[in-house]
Amino acid sequence: MLLRTNFTKILSSRSNTAAAAVASNNIVSIKKDHDLFDSEKKLKRAMGDKVQDKLTGPQKKAVAFNYCLLLLCMNKVVYSNLLVVLLIMFCLFAG
Repeated sequence: MLLRTNFTKILSSRSNTAAAAVASNNIVSIKKDHDLFDSEKKLKRAMGDKVQDKLTGPQKKAVAFNYCLLLLCMNKVVYSNLLVVLLIMFCLFAG
């Protein structure tokens, strides 16, 4: 619970978009399959171009992987499959 509170504080500060994206990713991981639509909103924001430019390679992979798992939990299989293809391409070409 303390971790979620700290991540929420980071999200509310909005001073660092990369930190907010990582905090969003961590909150979604903590929630697992609870409040899926809120989690999807957070991860969509973390997958945005402005945020992705500020993340490291491993952070991008973690956000994309968690978004893919979330889409599967929401039965959005087609979108999840597309994201898996993009994730594989990213892993192959980005090292």
